[in-house]
Amino acid sequence: MRSAVSLIVPAGSSRARSMAAAILACGLSMLPLSAIGQGNSITTLPSPQGGVAGAPSIILDTSLPVVANYLFTMEKGADGAIVLSGYLPREDLKAYFFNVTGGTAVDHTRLASGVPASFIADAMTGFTALSALSEGQITYRAGTWSLSGAVADTEAWTAAERSLTASGSDWALDVTVPASDPPSTSASSGTDTGAATPSGDTPASSPRNDAPAASDQTGTSTPPPEAEPQETPAANNPAPEAPATGAEEVEAGPDVATPDAPVADPVPPVPPVPPADYAFAASKAAGSAVTLAGDLPAAPAIQYFATIAGGADVSGVAIEPGAPDGFLLSAEAGLRALTLLESGDLAYNGGSWTLAGRAADAQQRASAEALVAALPDGAAWSVDIGLPPALDHCREVVAALAARNEILFNSGSAVLAESSGPVLDELAADLALCPEGLVYVEGHTDSDGAEDLNLALSVSRAEAVVDALVARGVSADRLYAAGYGESLPVGSNETADGKRQNRRIAFTIVGEEL
Repeated sequence: MRSAVSLIVPAGSSRARSMAAAILACGLSMLPLSAIGQGNSITTLPSPQGGVAGAPSIILDTSLPVVANYLFTMEKGADGAIVLSGYLPREDLKAYFFNVTGGTAVDHTRLASGVPASFIADAMTGFTALSALSEGQITYRAGTWSLSGAVADTEAWTAAERSLTASGSDWALDVTVPASDPPSTSASSGTDTGAATPSGDTPASSPRNDAPAASDQTGTSTPPPEAEPQETPAANNPAPEAPATGAEEVEAGPDVATPDAPVADPVPPVPPVPPADYAFAASKAAGSAVTLAGDLPAAPAIQYFATIAGGADVSGVAIEPGAPDGFLLSAEAGLRALTLLESGDLAYNGGSWTLAGRAADAQQRASAEALVAALPDGAAWSVDIGLPPALDHCREVVAALAARNEILFNSGSAVLAESSGPVLDELAADLALCPEGLVYVEGHTDSDGAEDLNLALSVSRAEAVVDALVARGVSADRLYAAGYGESLPVGSNETADGKRQNRRIAFTIVGEEL
């Protein structure tokens, strides 16, 4: 049964599932979901052939249904309670929202794939913005994000709004701000989302005779014309037909709150310029946890990255809004790649990403490299992932096999037991990893019987293993048999278990020059 894997495939294909099945059938190097732990998915990149040029990537997990009309909502009530509904693409993202809300979030979502690769970063950014509201809702529907609600913390909202703008995604905003601040209307990389008005405002097509003044609707006061020195509701003081002295005549449009107010040219939002020294780093030493340091745009991002890195140390991370475009998506992919390695370093500095380290084997290296290659800017990354020296790797895998003590013989003889066949097949394959290494096959016995007979038996058993390896394609020129009889016990010869440990075949692998 094939293990479930996640893929990133080009969007625009009406047969994404068929494409994924074909990719799997090609035998590309991919790991099962269980290989990472923490329930984290592995994303890999199929061959670019057949892709759609310039099309965004989508998250496609072959173990999950693909939803065409993807919908996700996160609602924050007046009591601060968070309710999730719709779909999410990964289990660890569900767990993240649960953890970041202190375990109070009510989760009605189901797992499904088919969203853009930027969905996770956008959902995190949206949650940060929602945290600045007293109540509100974020929604993802048909490829579009929206956020509505009332601002509770102006300073936090200002920072969150900058992050929304810098995310590179179009956000439709319908947010009411406190009376001392102008309303937010959009956070977009190029789409005008229109003005934001609180629930109950008069539609543009409705008569305005009963409409309150603009200051009642938006929290800001519209300056009266020069000819009207007192502030009075617009509905009770219609503007004169002639413009006020010194004012340029302007026809009021449908979106103007007061007919006599001058119309200002709309000013598009200006995305913040990321700091030139924006930097982020993650490191992993062999056998140790991942350590994060540098800049991340918001607290939820810190918590999420700590989770997917298996409980990373985040004491060296500082919150710095205004991350570069695509930063969170790249940081997540790089961090997931780093967790696949035995050791390594991930860094963002000077606008460039680097990933260097050592993988346990070629399959892990290929999986880590595929995570980076799947990114829109993956080709610009500097990736240098090495493998352990062949002899070291050989020694490790052969020692692990020998420790199982499964090369068995018929009692009192040098005839290999039938059950030893598969173990010897595995041993031959392991030795192929270091074809230049010389292999000493060492026979050992317990202390039962005469010492000289045990020595002879140990040599005969070592020779039997050498013959079996040669029959399996291992060069005879690199194999040497040696017997030590009962002279090198590893257990007590006074117990049955100790004697079993002493009856063994061991291996020593050295370089050819030795």
